[in-house]
Formats: sequence, structure tokens, C-alpha cells
Amino acid sequence: PAIDELPRMKKQCELKPMEEFNSMFTKTGDLIGCGAFGSVVLVRDKEGELYAAKILKTRTQKKRDTAIREYEMMKSLRHPKLVELYSTFTAKESFILVMDYLWGGELFDRIVEEEHIKELDVVPYVKQICEALQYLHGNKIVHLDLKPENIICLSPNSRQVKIIDFGLARVLDETHVRAIYGTRDYVAPEVLNFEQLTLACDMWSLGVVTYMLLSGVMPFSGDSWPERSANITKANYNYHETAFKDISDLAKDFVDHLLILQPENRMKAHNALNHRWIVDGPPKGAKAGHMKRTRQNLKSYLANNRARWQVS
Repeated sequence: PAIDELPRMKKQCELKPMEEFNSMFTKTGDLIGCGAFGSVVLVRDKEGELYAAKILKTRTQKKRDTAIREYEMMKSLRHPKLVELYSTFTAKESFILVMDYLWGGELFDRIVEEEHIKELDVVPYVKQICEALQYLHGNKIVHLDLKPENIICLSPNSRQVKIIDFGLARVLDETHVRAIYGTRDYVAPEVLNFEQLTLACDMWSLGVVTYMLLSGVMPFSGDSWPERSANITKANYNYHETAFKDISDLAKDFVDHLLILQPENRMKAHNALNHRWIVDGPPKGAKAGHMKRTRQNLKSYLANNRARWQVS
């Protein structure tokens, strides 16, 4: 069954003592993901429903402040394209966020698995990401870590996705945010240049993700990180002839309106949703290849570049 059809516990996002977590949930033993922050494990409630529990280590005040910020951020979010927080538990040195369990795997994996995927099939995925960003940006929230690992399919047969991981997200209020956040190949030039961050950071990342969904390769190439970062900070990219052989000019126009050096000139989320490529899809008569090369390229990328969110 689709995740949206499953019965869900009443949302109670106030902080609860850790003892309640142990009485409400049982760990299945499956590790979903791990990193410097802690780990994400699969848990089951008394009714047998599965959830993802993000366990944050909060041994220092800085780490605790970070965990509380993520909690405060997530409890205010309610959108079908964003992972949802259901319960939160705290102890002296740990913090647990109980969220949707999305078992459909990363979006890039889905593209690789679909033998007959076409450009037309990519559009709805990009549209859903735009919808999530429109909601976040309407609330002055910048995600700052939009990347393949954080775009997850709801279930193995679903074409619906959600954005996950708000560990780096920030509310852009009157204070200026300047910091190097995110995953370096996906971050905007202003992040690498330690300049003021805006909502437009996410739109750049959307451009990188869309470019990759269409081609399976990164827009900013180079044999080393210094070479790639130099290309990012100059917005120096092109469309690989073989990778984009069957991709429409309209799709490239969409990407071109995102990978713009000046943040203020980038397409905003609501503009992206109104772009002809999103509204109408590829032009009638456009080449409709099965993106075999894209799938092969993505397969190579996935084999070499990231840790997993889903249970392996």
C-alpha cells in the first residue's frame, strides 16, 4: 500500500522523555543510514507501523542546539512532498526524531531501475521537488542540502517523492547566514565563496539535480575538487553532446534559468513551476529516447559517490 494510505499516529511533536520512546517503539535491527550526526534506524510501533527514527548524539551543547533547531524546524512543516515528523524524544546525550519511513529508495536509483524512462517521465519528479521548495521558501526556509540522497520515493512502486533531512536547513530572518553548508558538488557558488545565503541556494541545487536526472553526469566537471569548485564559482558548464543527445532544448532552458551565477537572477520556485517544461513537458515531436546512457551514467555515479538512506 502507498505510504499516504497507511494509518498514522496522531501527530504529537512535543518533546517526550526517552523512556516513552522505549515503551512506544521497538527497533527492528535495520540500519537505514548513518553519519557524523548519528544514525537512522527502522522502528515499529505497537500497531506494527514502521517509522524511521533519527538518533542524534547531543553530548555537547552545540550538538544539542543543532538537534533542537532541526526539531523546531520539522515540527512546523506540513507538506505532502516533505518528510513528516511524528514524535520526538530526548535524553541528556541523545535526541530521537521519529519520521515517515520512506521505503522506495533514492530517486536516482528509481531512474536507474526504470528500463524505459524518458525525459517526459523526469518532469513530474522535478515538479514535485519544485512544489516542496515553493512551500519551504514561502516560509522563508532554505534547505541547503538538496541532493540525490535527500530525494526519496515513498514506496517501491510509487512515483511520488519526498524531501528529507533538515539538519542544515535555516530560517532566513533578519540575520545574515554565511556558512559552508551542504554537499559540495551541489552547493551554490555563494556557499563556496562564504557569501550571504538566500533561498536561491536551493534553486541552484535543483539545477544540478535536474541536470543529473537528464544526463546522469555532473554539470561541473574536473579531475579534482579545486577544478570542479572553480567551475562552480564561475557557473562554467555545458551540455555533454552524447549525454544530452535526446534531451529537449526546453529542458536545457529550465536548467539554464537555475544555474545562474547571480542568486537574484535565478528562477524562483514558483517561476520554476510555471516554466513551459514543467507545465507542458518536452515539445511534441521531441526525441523520446529511453535515456539508456543517462541510466548507465547514473549507475556509475551511484556506485562511486554516496552512502545509502534506504535499507540495503
